[in-house]
Amino acid sequence: MNTLHFCGGLPRSGSTVLMNILQENPKIFTTGSCALYEILHDKILIKGRYSETFQAMSIDQADAAMYGLIHGATKGWFEALTDKPIVISKRHGWSSLFHMYPNSKYICMVRDLRDIAESFDNINSKTLALHTFGNTNVMVPAMHSLEKYRH
Repeated sequence: MNTLHFCGGLPRSGSTVLMNILQENPKIFTTGSCALYEILHDKILIKGRYSETFQAMSIDQADAAMYGLIHGATKGWFEALTDKPIVISKRHGWSSLFHMYPNSKYICMVRDLRDIAESFDNINSKTLALHTFGNTNVMVPAMHSLEKYRH
């Protein structure tokens, strides 16, 4: 991995489609929702900085060590997944760690909120069981015919 970039945005905003298109380039490796962000942010940065032993370090040493750990972990993670020179990792949370990667770009997918809501509604309208019950667990009529599910 020579270059690392990030992609984020609201669900149903087109980031998965973009990652699939970019993955067609033989030099680019893209991820689905990347687990590395959660590991780095929640498990290492947040939990690590509040440990007694970490807080006993000088602030300069602690910051340099944490920076080195984050970069080493990132490099090791993606080099274990691919030998492609360009990596684009998808996860909206990367925006909170973006400052740690000064040579990276951040692709932010933008889509009209009405279109996002409509997309979720379209998915929901295609389900049979998930919208059968209301908030009070009282059966409500299905929104579409069962004919398409019969063999």
